[in-house]
Amino acid sequence: MKRKTMNRLFLIFTLLLVIPIHAQVGIEKTGQAGMPFLSIPTGARASAMGNAFVAVAENSEAMFWNPAGIVTESKIDFSSGYTRWIADITHYHAGLTYNASNIGVFGVNLLWVDYGNLQGARRSEADPGYVLTGTFSPLALVGGLAYGRQLTDRIRFGANLKLAYQDLGEAYIGDINDFEVVDNTLAIPALDIGVIYFTGFKDLKVGMTVENVSYEKKYVEEDLSLPFNIRMGIAMDILTILAPEGSSSLILSIDATHPRDYKERLHIGMEYSLLDILFLRGGYKLNYDEDQLSCGIGISPSIPGQGNILRFDYAFNPFGNLGSPVHRISIGTSF
Repeated sequence: MKRKTMNRLFLIFTLLLVIPIHAQVGIEKTGQAGMPFLSIPTGARASAMGNAFVAVAENSEAMFWNPAGIVTESKIDFSSGYTRWIADITHYHAGLTYNASNIGVFGVNLLWVDYGNLQGARRSEADPGYVLTGTFSPLALVGGLAYGRQLTDRIRFGANLKLAYQDLGEAYIGDINDFEVVDNTLAIPALDIGVIYFTGFKDLKVGMTVENVSYEKKYVEEDLSLPFNIRMGIAMDILTILAPEGSSSLILSIDATHPRDYKERLHIGMEYSLLDILFLRGGYKLNYDEDQLSCGIGISPSIPGQGNILRFDYAFNPFGNLGSPVHRISIGTSF
């Protein structure tokens, strides 16, 4: 009876995700969300697979993609990573999870962005129409507390409650000669909710998340909303159809996303694993202007008696005409 109830809840959750997508298909949406750093993909493995990761997400890095994925057998898992983003922006993340057995899995995560030093300016009647106000260093970060639990033998559930903070320095409000200087900072709480459903056919999984659920907040003079996103995906080791007991795997993963500030997008990714030690990855994203192709490699050496407790991943994104490829490095360990 409990299993049937949980399956019904899963179907209801699915409908709640699908209905808004069909209601807004075709709507042109740009510039409708703030704090865009929350949309930067996190982690080398997921990025190498073209961000098709909602059903694949696992260990502590899952807190940035689907918090249901933190439900694993590891007692403690730690991950961190570095992204050299476009325009010399640097993106960092770290996460730690603890498995409390029947109580569930708890996690803490942190993501922060270094924009470097920028030159400030404000309008002026003097030539050339502005005056410099000195350099400043914008700050963007988000910290979260996650919880995941195995609800039934087929359903995993997770949530990540977080606080997003942004400091863009001082803002000058008013006319050229009559203005007020205010702090250009904002903090907004948000929630990510996710599920992973094991279908029972081979290792086929379905994953779903609702990201950045929050409320609008006044930011200087404008109402600001976070980049709300609905993500749905499937993943499966397609080699299990041919060789169920093979030493290799080939995961095919497909995600569809419904962001607040852009049209619907489709992500396709693959990961080939040799002896669960060497991983080759690739991905392609549809309905993007520049960031389409991705590739990467992973290494997880095996320690006798301990298994694969170390992870090292690298991802590369050419980023088209921007001429500034994106590099990502992630490391992790579990006990």
